[in-house]
Amino acid sequence: MSEADALHLLAVADEAGRGPAPTLPAEAAEALRLAPPEPVPELLLAAAAAGEGEAGSWAVVVPRSPRGDAILEALAPLLRHRSEQVGRRVPRWRAPDGDPEALARWAAARFRPGGDAPRNVLVAASPEDLDPALDRALRPHAAVGRLPLADPADHARYAERLVARERRALARAPRLLVQVNHDGSAANRAAFFGSLLPVLRLLGDGASAFDAAAPVELGGRAGCTAPELLDALAREPGSLLLTLGATLGPPAGGWSSPGRRRARQGAPVFHDGTVLLAEDLPEGPVLEGGIWWMRGAFALGTPARSAWAGWLGERGRDAAEAAAWLARALAPRPEAAALPAALLAHPR
Repeated sequence: MSEADALHLLAVADEAGRGPAPTLPAEAAEALRLAPPEPVPELLLAAAAAGEGEAGSWAVVVPRSPRGDAILEALAPLLRHRSEQVGRRVPRWRAPDGDPEALARWAAARFRPGGDAPRNVLVAASPEDLDPALDRALRPHAAVGRLPLADPADHARYAERLVARERRALARAPRLLVQVNHDGSAANRAAFFGSLLPVLRLLGDGASAFDAAAPVELGGRAGCTAPELLDALAREPGSLLLTLGATLGPPAGGWSSPGRRRARQGAPVFHDGTVLLAEDLPEGPVLEGGIWWMRGAFALGTPARSAWAGWLGERGRDAAEAAAWLARALAPRPEAAALPAALLAHPR
């Protein structure tokens, strides 16, 4: 969990969407203010580039297991498509699920000096099957994306949809969409200036498939509701959406079950209290063929460990409430949030 992620706990709503999570000590906000902006996700910029160029070389990683073999078979149409684009076979790597040090050694062995290493790596596995430590081990070597789906059938739907989208022309140029729920908290402001604005600047400075010079702010300063966002995304095929705002965290008594935590934790909360859950997605199009960059605590998933747990523990009584809240939020094993997984597996 990065500093911005941890500090955004300030803006995470409880299960019913009422009020913020326990606040962290004031020095936490100062620590973030002094910290440099987070690096922009490399894969986002690669996807936004107008041409393939050096960003065109790919590799895919799956678990070293029968499920991994089934995922490779499900992704076959996408891998053939990528091979046609870059003029060579896409490497298929089978990774063991091990401790972070073992994963780092495994990743380094794929990128020996002088080798013809890929610039982009897709990890096609749920966090339960391949620990996110693998993503961190690969990042010094390549831009890394994660397809956090467990069911090979979901991988097949994703591959079929993506290939079809890339082989047909859009009816109009894709747009850059921004949706921010400004809640007035220090964490929200820090995430806005430290994460979202650098992305906008970099997209505006370089060649992009999106109209970065004229971003569209959905809902204006007040933001929009969950139904309004879905209505807007039904008409935005191929666009890039950047969102930032409060998300659901654990209630005072903790989650009643692992399934409920997975379904609700990290779901975006809007200014009117509405929440967007995976079960709310319509059968129709939702940002079809586009990219959604979600910014919020646990928006993409829940870790099993947090570097901030020890930091909070050192602050003693002043941070006890926040430390207890964070402990209730963590999962026994890393897990993907339900909403982004459902979007990736969505037929449209």
